[in-house]
Amino acid sequence: MKDEDVLYWMLKQPDLYNDLRERYEYFRRLDRAVIGRKIHAQPGIRWALDLLPDSPLEAITVIRSYLRIHDEMLAEGRADGLEDAIEIIDAYYINSDSRDNLEALFSLSPREFEILISNLYRMMGYKVLLTAPQRDGGRDIVAERSKLGEKQRVLIECKQYSGTVKVDIARALLGVVATERANGGILVTTGRCSKGVRDLAKSDDRLDFVDGDKLGLLLNQHFGTEWRRRLVRLSTHNPRSNLSADELSGGQ
Repeated sequence: MKDEDVLYWMLKQPDLYNDLRERYEYFRRLDRAVIGRKIHAQPGIRWALDLLPDSPLEAITVIRSYLRIHDEMLAEGRADGLEDAIEIIDAYYINSDSRDNLEALFSLSPREFEILISNLYRMMGYKVLLTAPQRDGGRDIVAERSKLGEKQRVLIECKQYSGTVKVDIARALLGVVATERANGGILVTTGRCSKGVRDLAKSDDRLDFVDGDKLGLLLNQHFGTEWRRRLVRLSTHNPRSNLSADELSGGQ
């Protein structure tokens, strides 16, 4: 439906029109858009492009939210154009081949890799704490976020491997999860996870894993496909933890 048709229909129902004008920006702009022709009725969305190339997932979220609110009032073809924009962003900025970028991760020290992963999970909505360096069998990152009103606390183990992560590492992580009474553990690696790790994750819902392929996708989603050019900053800049000491210990 065109803006002119919407305005013509609304003017026949002034009480409803006034109510909608109080609730929605679209209806507050409608008469000026149709009569004055100086503005568009729908608020602009082009600013979402400023989130590219570094935050493609945020750009997609903005456009999808815009579509959800304005879909029924968008001019013909505009909704289709925005759906096309989402597909282009997804294909070009998220799902492009990330194997060359993953190779760059092996230039990092183990600590720099841990910092990178902590910044990734921070971008994913977690409050994170990068723990002190320790021997294998611990947890490198403590991460918390609220989901459906319930606080979730997970322990993240980072493995900068080119080969396969064996199941004993996953079992050790679950041991720490049990000791610290966390909700779960996530094994993050640049390599692959063995069948033993995958089977354990299927049988124990406290365990999850991110292998090299998924890690590349997550880095693309939250940092854009050009994250490699920002790798020095992403792997060395570690903002002060936003977890308290009580939160770090699980409130025990």
